Amino acid sequence: MPWQYTPYTIPLLLIALFTAIIGGFSLRDRSEKAAFAFVLFLAAIVEWQLAYILQLASVTLSAKLLWNFAVYVGAVIVPGAWMVFALLYTGRQRFVTRRTTAALTVVPLLTLALLWTNESHHLVFASQSLDTNGSFVVLTQQMGAWHWFLLAYLYTQVLIAILAIIDHFSQGTDEFRGIVAVFLVASLTPLFANVAYFAHLVRINPTPLAFAVTVVVLSISMYRYQLFDIVPIAHDLVVQQITDPIVILDTDGRVAEMNDAAKDLFSIDAAFTGCHGSDILGDVYPHIAAYDGEDEQHSNTAFELGEYRYFTIRLMPIADDTQEPVGKIVIFREVTDRMRAEKRFELLIENVTDIITVIEADGTVRFQSQAFEHVLGYDPESVVGDTVFDLVHPDDLDHIVEEFVDGIEDFGRLTQTEARFRHADGSWRTLELHGKNLLNHPVIRGVVITSRDMTEREQHAQELKRQNDRLAEFANVVSHDLRNPLTVAKGRLEIAQETGDSEHFEAISRATTRMERIINDVLTLAKQGDAVGETQHLLVATVATEAWETVDTRDVTLTVETDQVIEADESRLIQLFENLFRNAIEHGGPDVTVRVGSLVDEQGFYVEDTGPGIPEADRARVFESGFTTNQSGTGFGLAIIEQIVEAHGWAIAVTAGSDGGARFEIYENVRTELGGTEHLY
Repeated sequence: MPWQYTPYTIPLLLIALFTAIIGGFSLRDRSEKAAFAFVLFLAAIVEWQLAYILQLASVTLSAKLLWNFAVYVGAVIVPGAWMVFALLYTGRQRFVTRRTTAALTVVPLLTLALLWTNESHHLVFASQSLDTNGSFVVLTQQMGAWHWFLLAYLYTQVLIAILAIIDHFSQGTDEFRGIVAVFLVASLTPLFANVAYFAHLVRINPTPLAFAVTVVVLSISMYRYQLFDIVPIAHDLVVQQITDPIVILDTDGRVAEMNDAAKDLFSIDAAFTGCHGSDILGDVYPHIAAYDGEDEQHSNTAFELGEYRYFTIRLMPIADDTQEPVGKIVIFREVTDRMRAEKRFELLIENVTDIITVIEADGTVRFQSQAFEHVLGYDPESVVGDTVFDLVHPDDLDHIVEEFVDGIEDFGRLTQTEARFRHADGSWRTLELHGKNLLNHPVIRGVVITSRDMTEREQHAQELKRQNDRLAEFANVVSHDLRNPLTVAKGRLEIAQETGDSEHFEAISRATTRMERIINDVLTLAKQGDAVGETQHLLVATVATEAWETVDTRDVTLTVETDQVIEADESRLIQLFENLFRNAIEHGGPDVTVRVGSLVDEQGFYVEDTGPGIPEADRARVFESGFTTNQSGTGFGLAIIEQIVEAHGWAIAVTAGSDGGARFEIYENVRTELGGTEHLY
């Protein structure tokens, strides 16, 4: 690759070397974020200068374009690093977060991507060519749309850095004003050089050379103004860098100073010096004004300041050299997390479904949680001062007292038991109690008992037992009732095989049909159980007629005399009518008449037939699985009816019909305590 010598090579090398040395000194023994931003700024300058040396030294267009890309790697970093340094140095750390830092990389990365692919879109440079008119070859470029945007973006970053420095130091001492001058020179010199180049006032870009002025004035300021020393920003260390809000008041109650945290807390965005504390601090000021002591005072009272923020106040006197009071320092210590934790605990106690009780050693209730009212129906405050045993069931009282006495003799002991407690409505609820002896605890000083309502669990246990009993009943019925037709079918099949007589096949068919009905009915009982789907308002007459059409009714007559509307699961109500109709036909014969009508004095309906009826002695057993008085029946039809009635919360009664047949009456909205079906005989 051919190279050319330019008069700028040696100066740029020296400037780059000097910049690198200053960067090393800046980083040595420094842990401040501002120092790291400053070193990044200098490193980007060095990269820019070295890349520009190589760009000037190359003579071909392709080589110059390659090194020009390297130039822009440093060029797009320098303004952003300078702005970040200025923000950190002036105490504006809140603007330099991971998110904002990541956002600052978007435009530089996009610029480098566009520059690398410029020949395909010319957004960065509209044209790039070699200028051979001078003593050495230089790269000339016509800026594209993106480059104009880039310049505006980078110049804005430099402007932000300048404004941050001016705003922070211009109102201070001569030293502070000297720092402002340093930053102005360091910022504006390369900026004007860059403007001159892109305005085509000069043939080469003087910006890398102009950084010599930047580095020199900054290196001087590092020693004269102690650029990274704490002395120039001692004010920040004392006030601004403390995260707690701080307000300094004079003896007249006027605000002399406040840090940024205090400004944020009290929403101060204008001049505050000389304002009275009552105007700035609001409702908390009277407490502060009441302090007139010589010793430090700390308030344990949490004041709500701002939106859901809580602070305690620490007050310290300020005295001059003669120990005369000149004011006071008010430090606000945020305790929002503690207060929120306390409020969360209060809300937890108020809203938890378990009862939480604290009792004395003699059994007196000292605290009762809000769940006590939800579970047992009493106002929690009404039982404070009473003994915890007043509501215990008499049959459970002895073992509860015994558990309590044993528990209070052993600090930290955990106990668990169950007992029944009287509800405000007079019923009894079963509670599971967990107790812990904290009588010796410095804060609690009591026995803590958590009580969980287990009444529904007990009811579910009874329901589960009932279902298990039903399953056992199913198993017995199936094993017995399926064995009979199976034996018949097997015996008939053997005879048919020996004799070839076809009449036995009809008997086999009847046996298998009976087995199929038994299996289908058992599956209906086992699968559908007590569940109902979506309910709706249905005309009893319509549903009964629809069910009648699905049953083999032969020549049986159906009479429907009702216009009643009932809320039910349609498919299960149809199933109820189907089984009632089959029961009437199977027991009443081909000449039976079936009637459906409304109950006279109750909300409900009936299905009756003109058959032989059900003997009074058998009426209590007709809903048992497998019970039947018809040898061709399965004994499950009425059990299925019972399930459907139970699932809807109804009741069913078996009685004699108006013509002596069987009559089944279904009553709406009659639900037993445990959810079982009520039989009315």
